[in-house]
Amino acid sequence: MVNTPDPTVCKESPKVTGWQLILCMLLIGLTIGAAILMPRWDPGQGATPWRQGTFLLTLVLVTLLFFALGIFIRGRPAGILIDDRNRMSLSRLQMTLWTVVILAGWGISAISNASLEAKAPGYLTKTNPSGKLETFGPLDVAVPPQLWMAMGIAITSLAGTPLILNIKANQKPPVLEESARFVSAMDRESQAQTRFVGLVAEHRCPEDAVWSDLFTGDEAGNVTAVDLGKVQMFYFTLILIVSYTIAVFTLVGRHGAISQLPVLSDGAIALLGLSHAGYLGAKAAPNTKPTPSI
Repeated sequence: MVNTPDPTVCKESPKVTGWQLILCMLLIGLTIGAAILMPRWDPGQGATPWRQGTFLLTLVLVTLLFFALGIFIRGRPAGILIDDRNRMSLSRLQMTLWTVVILAGWGISAISNASLEAKAPGYLTKTNPSGKLETFGPLDVAVPPQLWMAMGIAITSLAGTPLILNIKANQKPPVLEESARFVSAMDRESQAQTRFVGLVAEHRCPEDAVWSDLFTGDEAGNVTAVDLGKVQMFYFTLILIVSYTIAVFTLVGRHGAISQLPVLSDGAIALLGLSHAGYLGAKAAPNTKPTPSI
């Protein structure tokens, strides 16, 4: 007789060992060291290839650091994307992507400015609103208001998603007929991995999270269906982040000091805001037939 594992029992949460902690610290050290050592590779005043290469290296190292955190906390590289319902979260994904790009871009700009200032004190200058040149500090790398707005929109989705789902988790579960319909639409493995709290679907264990969670519904009535609100937000966010990464790569490739990160257009902010509004609106809308009151 073959013993099958109990699907209700999750694997023990991984514990951070000494070598894992050392690895994590090493990744942080490599990220900082790559930027600090950049002046030794740089033959001129912010020569383009080296600063661009350091930016790409920093992107890779920060991503690896997030992978390491996911492994330490959830036991898998994508663990940082798994929410408290043990599902892959689209809002977590887009917030993570923005964090990686902005952290790498701002960090390289600041450390590059510090390197240039150390070589030539007073070299860091920019044009103020009145058209005059003024000096600025290495850490005075401005973050445009449009970028703060983009981050604010992302944070709103990240915070709003659990609020909406918590309300639905306290509602009565679906009627028996609808429950049977959506459960029968799952394969046997999905049925064993999924449970429902009120109207909200969740996985039993973190290891049950799958990438398709990013594009399927969160409720009993649409857990087996594609959520168009998630699809459109994913593609809009991906296009904006890739475009912004290219803009930062181009910026750090120019000679001289960096006083401000690239500016997002008002059209891009409007598009991002609309996509997030559609995402939250689709999540807030009723997607499951509730139990009728008696």
